[in-house]
Amino acid sequence: MRFVLQRLGRLVSVLLAVTALSFLLINLLPGDPTVAILGPAAGDPVASATLRKDLGLDRPLPVRYVRWLGRALRGDLGTSYATHQSVVSSISERLPLTVELMVLAELLALAIAVPVGVAAAHHPGGWFDRVSGSVLFGLLALPAFMLGVLLIYVFAVKLRWLPATGEATWFHVGRGVIATPISVLLPIITLAAGQLAAFARLLRSEMLQTLRSEFILVAKGKGISERRVLVRHALRPSSFSLVTVAGISIGALVGGAVIVERMFALPGMGQLLVTSIYKRDYLVVQGGVVLVSVAFVATNVIVDLLYAVLDPRVRRGALTS
Repeated sequence: MRFVLQRLGRLVSVLLAVTALSFLLINLLPGDPTVAILGPAAGDPVASATLRKDLGLDRPLPVRYVRWLGRALRGDLGTSYATHQSVVSSISERLPLTVELMVLAELLALAIAVPVGVAAAHHPGGWFDRVSGSVLFGLLALPAFMLGVLLIYVFAVKLRWLPATGEATWFHVGRGVIATPISVLLPIITLAAGQLAAFARLLRSEMLQTLRSEFILVAKGKGISERRVLVRHALRPSSFSLVTVAGISIGALVGGAVIVERMFALPGMGQLLVTSIYKRDYLVVQGGVVLVSVAFVATNVIVDLLYAVLDPRVRRGALTS
């Protein structure tokens, strides 16, 4: 419990810093939301001043941040300047699809990367290691937007096996929607490809170091089977770096989701954030940034807790420090 409370304390302090910095940066962006809202009438100084007062934009930045933070702690992230819809409602409508894409992409990447990394480390320099290494390096070098276009051309245009853009089969979940995995398989593969390559190469490197350790040689000397040595004795201590990278990759997945959702015309958080930035809809952008920050920091807290599960020495070290 003490270990958990230490991590939760860090979570709160980091979130306060992130919200303050993001609020500052968003409000320093060039442009004025009143221009986007009023359109041609923005040239009228009276109308512009009145709207700025109604939106609270005439107050000093620290005052606006404190007011926003107080409301956010009560679950109120404000109202969209453009649509006059609450930010919470806007996010709740778009969030399920983005979470689905990110979770399925992460699971797909791990499901492929772990066996590939273990198999490559088992016979370093063998044919599988060389072939998989070349493929993984190619995936790392290929940008997500290029891979997405290639997948659309091959599997949607030429072969007509999978839908291309915005043709997914939807299911309602609360206020939002999710799609059947097969109907969004191309976006999922596009998101997972880069993560898969990084995970597999990292695990292979860690496995090679672990397999040279003395306890592995002792296990082999006792006659334990190669498979058990790999899976039970070598994989667990080699997974620390993989767990770390998988945890922090949520930031890359969010950035990739913005590109993928625009490319495949999917109504997720990426579409919402891009549209809100164009419209200078600051409160929606701020709400999205806070949501991503909470998810990122919370994931890393979970990663810290997983360290303690994987290796009790981490927990004991944290408590004695």
